[in-house]
Formats: sequence, structure tokens, C-alpha cells
Amino acid sequence: MLQSRARGGRGGKVLVLVALLLPPMCGMVGLVIDAGVMMSTRRQAQNAADAAALAAALGRVAGQSDGAALVTATAFVQSYNGLPGATVTLNSPPLEGAYAGNPGYVEVIVEATTKAWFIPVVGGPTAPTVRARAVAGPQMKAAKDTLIALDPTAIPGLSVERTTLKVKGTAWVNSQGGGSDKAGGAVNLGFANYGARVLNGGSVQAETLRLVGGVDTPSSYQALNGGPGLKARQLPLSDPLINLRTPTTATGVLAVYPGANGATFQAPQHVVATLAGSGNVTLAPGIYGSITVTGSGPGSVTFQPGIYVLRGGNAAGHALNIDTGGKVFATSVMFYNTGSNYDPATGAPDRDDGNVLGTDAGATFGDVYISPGSSSASEVTSLGDAASPFYGMLLYHRRWNARPVEIYLHNADDDYKGTFYARWSKFTVRDPGKTFCQIIAGSVHFVTTSGNASVTIDAGLQVGSANLVFLVE
Repeated sequence: MLQSRARGGRGGKVLVLVALLLPPMCGMVGLVIDAGVMMSTRRQAQNAADAAALAAALGRVAGQSDGAALVTATAFVQSYNGLPGATVTLNSPPLEGAYAGNPGYVEVIVEATTKAWFIPVVGGPTAPTVRARAVAGPQMKAAKDTLIALDPTAIPGLSVERTTLKVKGTAWVNSQGGGSDKAGGAVNLGFANYGARVLNGGSVQAETLRLVGGVDTPSSYQALNGGPGLKARQLPLSDPLINLRTPTTATGVLAVYPGANGATFQAPQHVVATLAGSGNVTLAPGIYGSITVTGSGPGSVTFQPGIYVLRGGNAAGHALNIDTGGKVFATSVMFYNTGSNYDPATGAPDRDDGNVLGTDAGATFGDVYISPGSSSASEVTSLGDAASPFYGMLLYHRRWNARPVEIYLHNADDDYKGTFYARWSKFTVRDPGKTFCQIIAGSVHFVTTSGNASVTIDAGLQVGSANLVFLVE
């Protein structure tokens, strides 16, 4: 009986303790639940702020206004990240942090409310607010590879005929054409042969040649300067200049319509400069319908420094056609080859081209052909203004302009310096020579007109750059 009473006494004490401690224990559990919900919402808001800041900064790089960037940021928070009731604030430049006052960056602040069940019992809010903040902005990054063929459907993406091609640096070919790898193993991605091909005694020497697909004859692809040489079955390279801005009057385009030797007009002209005898022609930056340089020389044409917009091309389909025995001096220039409906004030419609090839029924386009005479004395070099977003660019095709580009080297000392960028075009290099340029195109082809010769491509130091957007806070 004594034992029974003892056990009963202990049980009564436990019941009393449980009765006393149960309310605060339930309160603690409730606070933990509310805090967990708030932390989850806070993480969701931070993810949304990060995504919104990156998207808004990309929009700004593409030329969006602050208002349009706010619309983009709000969509990323409310629609894409599941916070329909959140408040989105965009500050450009940021108002706080390490990038406060920097006009190139955007700050996104997200405020979202959540539901609380137990916090109000102890005097807290019924709908507490969580806050998240992110800052993103652009930084200039150079596209360092020497030769890039971006079009995955080009078969072949790289072809070399009657030429020994030497690439100082990396050649990158996105073509999915089949063939063989370095060891002779089959590469079959379901497309026709070949990713890269050599013809009529051609060969390729590269420090690194990276292909998505395969090659025709592995023994024709050798390593240069101790590099790894051929690598097949690689992941594709993204367009390194996809964020390169569309040229506008805000970024260096002059809304004037020049002719030859200082003449000006009220509309873009199809300028023809004929070099004959000792005649010299000077052209100024501005907007042209097309530019043609012809004649046997020995005169010269001089392109003054700046941006030359080629809008639509002439009736023969040429936007820039330099085919002359005279000398060509184009120092610190960029040719922007766009469509006939280009607006220099806004960059429309070019600014909306994106990363996929599309069509523009409202535009006509022209091709590019450059074959300067007296090439040992001629010089064609890229925009040299380091403050320009187009520093290092020599030729910039509108991305939806898939018309071909063709350049001649003629001898071992041709002076093309800078980046040729023609996102979806077939780019052809003819005749022997050495050039300090970078080629970024849809597909690239090297051809020697007669006999066999050597071509060396070296990007050198001055190549095109584009803004890449980073999350910095």
C-alpha cells in the first residue's frame, strides 16, 4: 500500500508539471513554426531578388529604361518566383552598399509578407514582413578565343582548302557534324559529316581545337606550340559577345549621312569611291546605305576614325565592298552592318535580336567583301577608343544579318587588327597571309585561290569585349 501511494504521489506531480509547462512549450513550438515560415519566405525572397537584379541588369545592358527594367524585375519576383504579393523596388544606381551611386548597377529590394499564427499571442505582428536585397551589374569581359564558329547546324563549321591554317590560341567549333575524334573513334551526333573538314591538301595547326562534333581526317589536325590540339565531343561555346550593345547615337553613332571627301546629305548614300591614278578619297563616320571602293589604284581611300553604319546594302546586295588595287587606310574604325530599317536613336529593331536567328521582313541586308590592294601598305584596324563599348571591334554584323563576309589577305603582312563578329554568317578568308584578328561567326572557311599556302590567325591583344552581368551583392 505504501508503494502504491508513493507511485500515485509521483504521478500527481508529473501531471501538475505538465499542466504548468504545456502552455509555454506550445508557445515555443509555435514560435519555432512561425520563425521557420519566416525564414523560408526570406530565402524565397532572396532568390527572387537575385534573379530580378540579374534580369534587370541584363535589360539595362540591352538598353532598357529604368521603368522597363522595373517591369522585368517585378515579373521575375511576382510571376517566376511565386511571390505575387511582394513589393519590388528598383534603384539605379543603388542607394546603399559598395556600389551605391554607381550608375552601371541596379539594386532590387523585395519585401514580402508572411502569415504568423503564434507570434501575435506575444504581441508580434499577424503578417510580418521579410526583406531581401540584391545588386547586379555589368563588367567588361573579352572574348579571348582566336576563332569561334558558333552555328551548331553548319556542316562543316570549319573548312580548310589548299591552306595550312595556323591558329595561335584556341579555335572553337560548335558544329554538330559527325566524323572522328583524335584517336579515330567515331563521333555521331545524328548529323551529317563533318564538324571540321580539310580539302585538297589543307591542314589545321592549332594550340587547341575544340569541336562539338568530329573531323574528317584526324592526322590533318596537329597541335601547335605544345598545346593539346584536337578535342572532339566538347560542349558548345555560348556566344561570348551576346551582350554586346546595339550601336546607337548614345554609344558613338553619328546621325549624319556623309558622302566622299566631306560631302553631306539628308539620307543614307550608296557611296562609290573609285581609286584611279593618284586620286585619294576620304570617308567620314556616319550612316551609309553602302560603301563601294573600286578601281585599280594606285590612289588610296582613308576611313576616318569612328563608327560606319551600313544600312541595308545596295541593289547588288553589297553593304561594304572593297575591291581595289589601291591602298586602304581604316584606322580605329568599326563597320556596323545592319538592316535597312535600323533606327540609330533607339537601336530598334536590332536590339531585340537575341541569341536565336530570326527573320525581319521589314529589312534588307547586304554582305561584306574586303580585298585591299597594295596590302603591305594598307591597314584596317578596330575601334581604338577604350571608353567605347565597341573597343576592339572591327566588323559588327547585326545578329540577324546572315549575309556572308569575305576577306582577302593577299600576302604575309596584311594588317587586319580587331574582332570580326558575324553571329550567323559564313565567314571566308582567302589567300595566304598572317592577320592579327579574331573571327567570331556562324561558320569559318579558309581557301587559297591557287596552289597551297599558309594562313596564320592570331587574336593578339586587342579583341572585342562585351558586358557580362554579375551578381555583386
